[in-house]
Amino acid sequence: MNIKDHAEHMKRYGATRETMDMVNDIFIQGDNRYDDFLAQASVAGFIANDALSIDSKTLKDPKSKDISDIKGPQQDLKRIAAHLLRKRGFTVQGCEISGSGGTADMVGVKGKKRILVECGPCRIDKPVCYLESPDIVLWVLTPCPTGVIFHEITRGQRWEEFLKFHKEEERKMKERANTAMDTVYKRINEKMP
Repeated sequence: MNIKDHAEHMKRYGATRETMDMVNDIFIQGDNRYDDFLAQASVAGFIANDALSIDSKTLKDPKSKDISDIKGPQQDLKRIAAHLLRKRGFTVQGCEISGSGGTADMVGVKGKKRILVECGPCRIDKPVCYLESPDIVLWVLTPCPTGVIFHEITRGQRWEEFLKFHKEEERKMKERANTAMDTVYKRINEKMP
């Protein structure tokens, strides 16, 4: 895709520079492994169109020392996540738990409600993938000098409407990609003896 295609994608989704920056700060966090312009513009569009709601606040590190049940990378952020989940009455189901939207760094459960926690940068499309299930809330933790920036991401007022738009846009993009690939294969086959 070229710059014109990127600009058109942002326009179709209603993404703004402000919401693009917000997505960058919350999900990419300076880790270029997660750069994905189309996903960034799509999620920024969800935010700009009130389809995603994000509540962010800075929290001090609770200095909880219990990390016995925490495995894998990001142990400090996972320790904080476990503390926050338990403080809100959730049972910590575990770390690095795979589901339909990807692998969550930590999962908390209370009744039917599940909190999926990402500790640090993550794949940009996770809020859309995770929140397709109505009982899920996404937390993303971003380290900062005084502790952590806590982002709680939930469905916004226009979730259903915008998700339908998004699914249709994805279908159109796949259709265009398939048409382009068909053209390439046709040209290759025409040149073969």
